[in-house]
Amino acid sequence: MEPPPSPPVPVPTPVSLVSPPEKEPEAVVAQPVAVEQRRWALTALLLVIGSAGAGRAAMRRS
Repeated sequence: MEPPPSPPVPVPTPVSLVSPPEKEPEAVVAQPVAVEQRRWALTALLLVIGSAGAGRAAMRRS
């Protein structure tokens, strides 16, 4: 009987010193936040204008 063939010698794989690029986090849609900020800004503006108008009306009546 013949001896079994020896297994092939493993070839070392080149080691990279640079880590593989990580997946970038998915972009979060910022539009709902912008819409909400715009609503709050309009609400604050209307409150300021309304309170100024109420103050003027009170000054005229007194």
